[in-house]
Amino acid sequence: LSASELLTQQVRDEGGTALLQLSDRLCCAHDADRGLLLREVTALQARVGGLRALVTEQEGATERRVAAATAAVDVEIERRMQQQRGSGGGRVAATTAAVDGEME
Repeated sequence: LSASELLTQQVRDEGGTALLQLSDRLCCAHDADRGLLLREVTALQARVGGLRALVTEQEGATERRVAAATAAVDVEIERRMQQQRGSGGGRVAATTAAVDGEME
């Protein structure tokens, strides 16, 4: 082989070796990035699950508060109706007339 052919072969070999090393480094970087991404996705999924549980818990608490408030209003309405029935309904008629007068 001539010197130029040997030099060309050596340059090709060195270039091939450099490309393989670069490919390995890129694969390692890709694997590291992929691992980081998977950890972040897993952490986000855990946070979403926690938020869903919190929303469900808050929804239940809100429903219980609404039910308690509704029951309290119902009790108060019933109490007032019984008071008005006991007083003969005179106040009911006066109140109704006053409200009707305000609305006109």
